[in-house]
Amino acid sequence: MNGIFLTNSHTNFLYYPIDQFEENGKNFRAAMAEVNILCPPFQHEKTNYSRMTIGTKEEMDKVAIVLKKLRS
Repeated sequence: MNGIFLTNSHTNFLYYPIDQFEENGKNFRAAMAEVNILCPPFQHEKTNYSRMTIGTKEEMDKVAIVLKKLRS
């Protein structure tokens, strides 16, 4: 997705800094929780990250909708 930073991955999950959405990713996590997707935060090198396991196409479509809303 354009404009969203993700780390390279050869696994079944995405690892990304949630500070790219806003400091501490509070609104990001709340928006994901509204569609029943939990994204617990953790710190790595003083940056707030989250990890999301890849789900079904329908679940990932929900993620894409939330990300588009957050980026607009």
